[in-house]
Amino acid sequence: MDDILRAIKEYKERHPETDEIMEKFQISQEAYDKALAAISVRLQRTGPTYTSTNKGRYNVNVSKST
Repeated sequence: MDDILRAIKEYKERHPETDEIMEKFQISQEAYDKALAAISVRLQRTGPTYTSTNKGRYNVNVSKST
């Protein structure tokens, strides 16, 4: 972890413009929430969740053998 922090510090010393650039990407939590809400698709479902699976069946086989 110290290696990563040291590398970041050294990079920022060599590239002081990094702080200025990163400030342009910072937004408040409220602005982030509004932006996320604007692009989010809300899905409201009632009933059991198995209807949104593979024809009503759960497939627990996460790895296929070949």
